[in-house]
Amino acid sequence: MNIAKYCKEKNFSKEEYKNFKANIEETAKTIRNSLKYNGGMYYSVDDLFDKNIDNDIKCMLINELKKMNIEFFDNNTLYRVVE
Repeated sequence: MNIAKYCKEKNFSKEEYKNFKANIEETAKTIRNSLKYNGGMYYSVDDLFDKNIDNDIKCMLINELKKMNIEFFDNNTLYRVVE
């Protein structure tokens, strides 16, 4: 699910949408900054997120991380940092 569709379903205002989108982008940047290239090895996506995270939020974060040279494999269950 994309951010706009999620916010529309939740009846967010325009301002709430902007804040939510910025939070997703910042969270993805924080996750990305903690990762380092390690020879192209794949790791479990569970290492990136809290177990209690909403699945829709997780998908949005994965989409943002894909824009930041993180590759996802096996139906987004594994990830690796691309050099």
